[in-house]
Amino acid sequence: MYTQLENYLKARIEIDDRAFYNIFSYFKIKKTKRNEFLLKKGEICKHFYFVNKGCIRLFNINMDGEEGTRYFHFENAFGTALPSLINQKPSYEFMQTIEPSDLLVINRDDYFHLVDTVPQFAFV
Repeated sequence: MYTQLENYLKARIEIDDRAFYNIFSYFKIKKTKRNEFLLKKGEICKHFYFVNKGCIRLFNINMDGEEGTRYFHFENAFGTALPSLINQKPSYEFMQTIEPSDLLVINRDDYFHLVDTVPQFAFV
């Protein structure tokens, strides 16, 4: 389940096996159903996701009730509602898996801990 994340990291940074295992220890496996919400408007984002399989859609709903997709997070990529994650303010967007998905999830505190303690991780 961590092979895709390992390949993603190896393609972007130089890092030893010990650091890989340290990074992996902070990620948990999450399997979702089609159309499952990871974040709803007004909630504060507390997680960063790596998509092993599936897709996450980041979207908002305007005053007329129309959905507007801002971004898709596809396989082998990270995704989150970044403004809410960083600022810890309510999100103006939704995050939803659009198909059954296999995700690796890390909480905000652990993510920033890795950025602080594994310098290379800041560049992913």
